[in-house]
Amino acid sequence: PGSVDVTSVRLILGKVYAAGERYDEAIAVYEQAIQSDRQDFRPVLAKALVLQAQGKNNEAQPLFTTAASLAPAEYKDPINQLATGGAEELPPPLIEGPSQSPEQPPASSPSAPAAAPDQAPAATPE
Repeated sequence: PGSVDVTSVRLILGKVYAAGERYDEAIAVYEQAIQSDRQDFRPVLAKALVLQAQGKNNEAQPLFTTAASLAPAEYKDPINQLATGGAEELPPPLIEGPSQSPEQPPASSPSAPAAAPDQAPAATPE
């Protein structure tokens, strides 16, 4: 509450740059994230993926290895598959940041289900 996960913001920004084929800017943002938290595997992996997309596999492979060594167990195999081009993508929490912690309440919790777009809300008895 009240704080920003700067690494996650950088990961999202880098993803936007990479999607726009602005690879140098993506790599620069990922490098900043790597420098700010050397134990987080996500920016290392993201940088490896950008280098791989550019055809720079010799530069990408050591980063895949580093990312796999830093990653939690559930991500090691998917990272290794990405390194060989055998997987399309990883689960969303990988790039978008950690999932919401149990201590944090959901952003919004409607008390009643929303009406379908083509239906009017049910009338309430008086």
